[in-house]
Amino acid sequence: SSGTPAPTGTTGSTGTAPTSTPTGGQPTQSPATQAIARLGDALRSQLAGHDLWALPYADADIAATVGTAPANALVRDLVTRAAGLGQRLEQPVRSDIVWPVDGLLPAGREQGIRTLLSTTPVKKPAGIVVNAAAVTKATAYTPTARRVATGGTRLLAYDPRLSALLPRRSDPSPVLSTQRYLAETLVLLGERAGTQRSVLVTAPRSYDPDGAGLASFLAATASAPWLEPVDAASLLTDDGSDKAEVQTRPTSAVASAAARPVLDAGRLRQMAEQRDTLLSVSSVLRDGAQFERTYRDVLDELASARWRDRPGSWGSLASSVARDVRAATSAIRVVPRTSTINLLAENGTLRITLENGLDYTVEGIRLRLVPDNPRIRVVAQPDPISIGPGSRTNVPVEVAAVAAGRAQIRAFLTTADGTMIGSPATIPVSANPLDGAIYWVGGVLAGLVLLAGVLRAVFRGTSRVDEIADIEAVTAAHQTLGDADDRDRH
Repeated sequence: SSGTPAPTGTTGSTGTAPTSTPTGGQPTQSPATQAIARLGDALRSQLAGHDLWALPYADADIAATVGTAPANALVRDLVTRAAGLGQRLEQPVRSDIVWPVDGLLPAGREQGIRTLLSTTPVKKPAGIVVNAAAVTKATAYTPTARRVATGGTRLLAYDPRLSALLPRRSDPSPVLSTQRYLAETLVLLGERAGTQRSVLVTAPRSYDPDGAGLASFLAATASAPWLEPVDAASLLTDDGSDKAEVQTRPTSAVASAAARPVLDAGRLRQMAEQRDTLLSVSSVLRDGAQFERTYRDVLDELASARWRDRPGSWGSLASSVARDVRAATSAIRVVPRTSTINLLAENGTLRITLENGLDYTVEGIRLRLVPDNPRIRVVAQPDPISIGPGSRTNVPVEVAAVAAGRAQIRAFLTTADGTMIGSPATIPVSANPLDGAIYWVGGVLAGLVLLAGVLRAVFRGTSRVDEIADIEAVTAAHQTLGDADDRDRH
């Protein structure tokens, strides 16, 4: 006999992950938010009691990520956020089964997936969903869906031929698809009659069935006596004689189940940096959670695998997000000066202007000043600063002039943990500490004059006046001569 898991057990649960995960915080009363809430409630009701698997938030392109940047912080965060689906649906959801959009398992992907999940709550993959043709060499019979990768990770190998027979909305009638499906499973049974095997059937992410047609298909396949529907997760363990087979290298190249990826190492790195920047800015805002939701929701969607079908649209949205991130981060800035600040004393106060162009209050931001040479010394860095939305503030900073000359002071903003944010500026300063020099020179000159006087008083020599024996007689003689001269003139 053969076991065929119900296709909705896999595709239904994974397909709902991106649309039903709440964005967090208090919902607004906009029509769009109300519509999303109604959809979430409907899914919660319809999926109650089903075994659900959750893809990473926004169906992040795991295949593209692990091949170029398996440690990417943004995609790791999207893996972690998959847990929010279970909270929204109010039932357990497993997120440790990885389903790469291309269905392939090239060399290094198993280890890349392990690396990606290692620092998330998932820790390691319980299984990887792959195209059976990508892990199977040509054989006379169809192997079981229970497989294991060379590194030991369990594989859930889906049959691409049977999966293509799932009824679609565009089919003239689901009856033909059902009949072909049952015929193909009879062929599988005939390959190894009496041997229990498992077959996994999955629908692509773009699957759009007619509800009634799919229900008819599932009812017909469930009633076939040679088929036994089972839970897809049961393929993660062996069942009696149906044991997992080690993957083998396919005889020929297997086509990807998806278009070419739009994500590469450079784009993933840029998105991770933008994410870190937004988190840094939100950490200094009074309503940081609202700011983060506003910008991160769009940024996270850029990691989705669905952009493979619209690469041009991805580029347009990525450019828009980059502009928004730059505008948001540069809105908090140190206002540059157009003129040089003259510092005419040994100590002075610089007034640095900060501007907050956001519609959010900035709290606890730090201003740091770093001179480019030792002529200027910052006495003390300012305390944490708050700036109202759409406003400016002047921050006094005490500095000291160590020597005369020009200096450039780099002024920048940081969060509490020292992460730089916003736009910095360079403050030109000209130091001319003249008052100190004058006092020193004047003091030295006065000291020298005083010292000279003291030395003269202590070590003075014999005066010419002291050498005259009878000073009074000499004085009288001069007086007599002076009187005689006066009489002669008269």
